[in-house]
Amino acid sequence: MQPKLVTAKKRLLTPLGEYVPAKWSGKNTSGIVPIGDRVLVLPDKAPDKSSGGVHFTEQQQDRDGLAAETGVIAAIGEAAWKWNSDRTRPYDGVKPRVGQRVWFERYGGSVQYGADGVAYRLMDDKVIGAVAE
Repeated sequence: MQPKLVTAKKRLLTPLGEYVPAKWSGKNTSGIVPIGDRVLVLPDKAPDKSSGGVHFTEQQQDRDGLAAETGVIAAIGEAAWKWNSDRTRPYDGVKPRVGQRVWFERYGGSVQYGADGVAYRLMDDKVIGAVAE
């Protein structure tokens, strides 16, 4: 199932559930600068209640948030998308840019809290599988 944005509630529906699209300011305020082939992603957030009105516990929100597969690129390392995934030849596909919405592997990367107090995911470029047009 392709994730789709339900505009009335501003929710992103995925096979895993509902997510609130990440709001990115257009600037990396995390204080985290990825190096090499690493990418910093601001993942979409799990809501505090379902569209049906059921409230989720903080533990459930955290668990659902870690399963997020979509987000916005906040920063890109200087070597990201220079080589293919096994690093044997130069990469020649679509190169995502900062500010673009992306799909990445479930539980991909590591959770890092920025200086702004926001949870980001720091991941290899090969963990990102698609870019929204």
